[in-house]
Amino acid sequence: MFRQIGIYNPKGQLYTPVDKDQVMYYREDKAGQILQEGINEAGGMASWIAAATSYSTSNRIMIPFYVYYSMFGFQRIGDLAWAAGDMQARGFLLGGTSGRTTLNGEG
Repeated sequence: MFRQIGIYNPKGQLYTPVDKDQVMYYREDKAGQILQEGINEAGGMASWIAAATSYSTSNRIMIPFYVYYSMFGFQRIGDLAWAAGDMQARGFLLGGTSGRTTLNGEG
């Protein structure tokens, strides 16, 4: 998916990825359609809200996905998710492990 669609970067790809010869390599593009926020949960959720409300703010329909690996991640963005609901955001929040606050090997 990265090869065909690309990860959004306003400056484009400024380097040659070491995995360019692979089937699926890391490709950045000015016209990329995937946002990658890394481990910045608040920034990732803010980007999700921007995409999820784009239907009403800029007449662009997007289908954002916010994926977190455990419910512990949801605790950090719960207030932002509530605010997104108040704004009638449209998109998907996907959580991995439920019923636990930590995974094996964590704290």
